[in-house]
Order: sequence, then C-alpha cells, then structure tokens
Amino acid sequence: MVPTTRVTMTAAGGRLIHRTGNGQVTLTDVSAEGTYKRCGEFKVAPVATEPTWTFPVVANGHLYLRDQGVLRCYDLRAKPDPKEPQPKGREPNREPDVIFVPTPQDVVGKMLGAAKVAKDDVVADLGCGDGRIVVTAAQTFGCKAVGYDLDPECVRLSWAAVTEAAVGRLVRIEEADIFKADLSAFTVVALYLGEKLNAKLVPQLSTMKPGSRVISHIFPIPGVKPDQVFKVTSSEDDVERPVYLYTLPLTKEITGKR
Repeated sequence: MVPTTRVTMTAAGGRLIHRTGNGQVTLTDVSAEGTYKRCGEFKVAPVATEPTWTFPVVANGHLYLRDQGVLRCYDLRAKPDPKEPQPKGREPNREPDVIFVPTPQDVVGKMLGAAKVAKDDVVADLGCGDGRIVVTAAQTFGCKAVGYDLDPECVRLSWAAVTEAAVGRLVRIEEADIFKADLSAFTVVALYLGEKLNAKLVPQLSTMKPGSRVISHIFPIPGVKPDQVFKVTSSEDDVERPVYLYTLPLTKEITGKR
C-alpha cells in the first residue's frame, strides 16, 4: 500500500491555500456558488510522493478537499441525491447490544483470507467497532465495504480509520441497527457478536445470494452448520480463538453435532 500523506488546506480571503505532494502551494479562488479556479502557485519543498489527501475545509457553504491530486467541492446546502443511498440514523434510546472489543488485526487478515474476499465482493461488518475489518477489506482487496454500528463513538472511530486509510471511495459507515440492515446485496458478512445475536441474524443472513460467505470470530451461529472451523492464534495476545466460516445457503445443523 502506498502511504497517504495528509496535506494542510486552509481558507482565507475567499481563497483556498493547499499544498500538494509534489511541492506546489496552490492558491484557488472560490465563489459563493462553489465554483473555483486556480489563481496562482509557487514551489516549496516537497512533502511526500502522491497520493496525498487534505484535511477538508469549509468556505462559502461548500466543503473542499484535495483527493489524489484533484480538488473536490461539495455543496453543503444541497439536498441529498435521491439516487444515492443515505446513511440511516439510529433509533432514539436504542442501546448497543454488545461492547466494542476489537478483533486483532492479524486475525482480521486471516478471516478475510478464509472468506476468499476478492475485488468484486461487497463486505459488511455488523458491529464495525473501529472500522478495521471494512478498512482492511478495501485496502487489501480493493472491494467495497460497509460497516454498521449503533454506537456513535464507534462510528466516529470507523470514519476516522476510513479517512486515515484514504478508502472513502470504497467504504461507507452507517450508524444503524444491524437487525434492520438489508444484507441481500452483500457477498461477505463479518461477525463478532455472540451466539444469541448471531442466531437472531439468521433471517437476514439467509437473504444473501448463494455462494456468499459469513465469517464469525469466536462465536458460531447456533443451529447452522459451518463449512469450516479453524483456530487462529494472534501475535497481539497469544490467545487461540476459533473462526467459523459459513457459505450461503445456510445449512441447518443436525442436533447434537457441530
């Protein structure tokens, strides 16, 4: 992965001042309508090789950021595009079902590898915590991914991770109830919830297309036969834990056997 460098951008006197990775400082005039044009630049010491990403700046009711060498502008006053999926807010007084306990990063890699994630997959992490699973999926395999979490702090952490990794084009984070999420379009779903919650998700998981995969850290899905169970020992804590892999359509487990 090519390291991404954050580059400072500021707004002053109706202009954006942003420094690019090749050592240019560019002055850009911005209008109240959100249009902009380059009005000057000068050479400074290089800060990094591309790609670069700037902290966003708000000016004249618009959000500006420089992404991969392109200056992007978003109208903060515009109504959402009805054709684009919009994040869903959580229900009032709805508390998270579990506390956030992160899956070790080396285990994340082995889980996604076992699920044979590829570029054309769409990954969901139900209870995304700090976003490490969806970010790793996008970084490693170049696939799209969506993280769901009911905890606003976890949503904030996840968005920060998405920004840090510069995978915003591939990853979306939603503050939403996982039990109301439509999983039919996903080809891989990651779980680290607990047996009771896994069982509650079976009707939603069953809407996924044949050949889709469900990968669960530590906890099985009660009543469902896994295609594979393997043990992973993380270098972070030297603890061995099971990982369960399921392939759609889900197969009912014979009572008394796993």
